[in-house]
Amino acid sequence: MVEHEIINTKGAVELLKDVFGIMTVREAEWIYREQWPDLYDPKPLTQLTAILQDTQRSQLLLEVLDRVLQAVDIVPHTKWVRGDKPFSQHERRTIIKRYDLDGKGKRTLEKISQEFGVTHQCVRQYEYMALRKLRQPDRTGLLRPFLRETVT
Repeated sequence: MVEHEIINTKGAVELLKDVFGIMTVREAEWIYREQWPDLYDPKPLTQLTAILQDTQRSQLLLEVLDRVLQAVDIVPHTKWVRGDKPFSQHERRTIIKRYDLDGKGKRTLEKISQEFGVTHQCVRQYEYMALRKLRQPDRTGLLRPFLRETVT
């Protein structure tokens, strides 16, 4: 059996919230309470919360995220379409550590920078580029079904 690096569903849900721009209930209520009450839709957040309670969906999410985050930088001279570049090892490791996908706790930019031997600004750029790549349509297409599933 292959042991996966991504094992924390709670971190995976946090990552999905950032990729798709979903606010927490508290954030949404604070913003929309008085100004735009008709725009508040808690359904996507409820669906993500339901993933935490469903072992089968949790496992599927972790497997899909693991596949989406695979680093394929083994072909250095390939011409990539803008935004479709694969994740570098640093980008993948940064996302895993920042979102606690490995179940070892969220790490700060400073901790990751010490581990990589680079500045925290470099780690911030790795995180930015990884999130940008995760928001590409080919990758969000694999993750979006987790938002569309009906909550039972």
